[in-house]
Amino acid sequence: MTKPFTEPVNKKYSTKKTKKLMLGINDPGVILGYLLAVVGLIACVVYGALNWNKGMETSTEEIQRDLDWEEKDEHLKEEI
Repeated sequence: MTKPFTEPVNKKYSTKKTKKLMLGINDPGVILGYLLAVVGLIACVVYGALNWNKGMETSTEEIQRDLDWEEKDEHLKEEI
């Protein structure tokens, strides 16, 4: 009679001892990926917090030019 599920199916891979790093992850590349994702998240949050209420910084000349353009656009629409 066989013992159900007491021995691994493939002993070749199950007896291999590997050095486990942080959180049970064997590959440092995976850790680097997680680390870069967290660093990117923090950078985005800091950037968003610093630029939260910054509006478009335009001069009065640019604003007047935009208003003139809108008036010309309305006039052209009326002609059509």
